[in-house]
Amino acid sequence: LQDGDVQRHLYLRDALTGRAEEAERPRVSEFCCHISGCSQVFDTLESYEHHYNTLHRNVCSFCKRSFPSGHLLDIHILEWHDSLFQIMAEKQNMYKCLVEGCAEKFKSSKDRKDHLVTVHLYPADFRFDRPKKVK
Repeated sequence: LQDGDVQRHLYLRDALTGRAEEAERPRVSEFCCHISGCSQVFDTLESYEHHYNTLHRNVCSFCKRSFPSGHLLDIHILEWHDSLFQIMAEKQNMYKCLVEGCAEKFKSSKDRKDHLVTVHLYPADFRFDRPKKVK
């Protein structure tokens, strides 16, 4: 019986100590995005993480455009910021399919878009690339 009392005492002590520590920790009621130029506030950690992963995780270091995946960011950097890309695109198919796992390459971004719409059922008004600015 005495051994049971000791166990009960230790259990209660640990339970009360744990609760006391929890009460001392400040409760976070909102999560602020501290990325420069973004001031959004979220009421759950999950919504903040979704925001961060969608808008800030895959950002082009050259032009600051944001992409939903590293795969799309890599394609963007190659097509928009690699000086050899246009030269090579004149000689071979360089425009990769945007669907991860599809190995198709195309002569132009228009051919790629046609592939995305017909094979991968992307909407016809889908636009991955913006027209390049004429200097």
